[in-house]
Amino acid sequence: MESVDRLTGIFTQLGINASEPGFYDMPNFLAYERRDPSFLNAYAAFVKQQNYAPEYLARVRRIVPIVARIFHAELIAEGRLGACVDLSMAVSRVLERLGIWNYMVKGAVTARFSAESGLRTRYFWPLDEPPITGHVWIGAPPFTIIDLTIRQQPYEPEFLPYLPEMVVTEAVEPVCEPTVDDICSPLFQCVHGGGAAAHLRAAPHLPAVARLFPSVVISSAEALLSYFTCGFSASNEPLEKIQNQRWNGRFPSEILHDLIIPEIKSIGEYRGEH
Repeated sequence: MESVDRLTGIFTQLGINASEPGFYDMPNFLAYERRDPSFLNAYAAFVKQQNYAPEYLARVRRIVPIVARIFHAELIAEGRLGACVDLSMAVSRVLERLGIWNYMVKGAVTARFSAESGLRTRYFWPLDEPPITGHVWIGAPPFTIIDLTIRQQPYEPEFLPYLPEMVVTEAVEPVCEPTVDDICSPLFQCVHGGGAAAHLRAAPHLPAVARLFPSVVISSAEALLSYFTCGFSASNEPLEKIQNQRWNGRFPSEILHDLIIPEIKSIGEYRGEH
């Protein structure tokens, strides 16, 4: 992927103002993305590689845990399972509104458990038959993974004691490489051909993405959660129009104004909406 300086030049050349979070909404960005659907990768790379001021990073470290905790509580109260796409879109838009750079990750997660647990490995495959999402989470530097739905998936009850409530981490060290079994379901491999490189044949962009967004493993209780970045996504709607789901009776914009902003104001970090 391109360096941040190179990306800045590309955006300038295309007439895209890259000064504030969410500039993927700009008409010129959308026009280019229609020609090159992978252009959203450039937005994520730009967010990941920017040289952020220490004051900005300190603010993010104070605000992101508040946003994560509140949205996670509303998710639990709502009781919905498998909401990684919808909740991540809502959280991403809220973070943008608060002036926090972030990107939505489409990827794979592999959850491995101790031998003593007797639990089998669980996979979230982005390449499956029929096509599915895999898993979705958010990166918001310095946080590499903000995953509020990892435990709110359709697991059997015996898995739940071994899984974290959520993952909000700054882990940056690449500690694992994805295998074909991490990325492709057995049925996908059967339909499209297996082998050690089946995932690279199906998604040849993966090595380029992995160089800038390396895979990491999160250890929690007796589970090892391996996160593999495979691509990126974004909401097509502004925050106020995300109304496909109420979370504990509130739309995402209402969660921002009713619950999040008052708490951010209480710690002196509210600086208006972007």
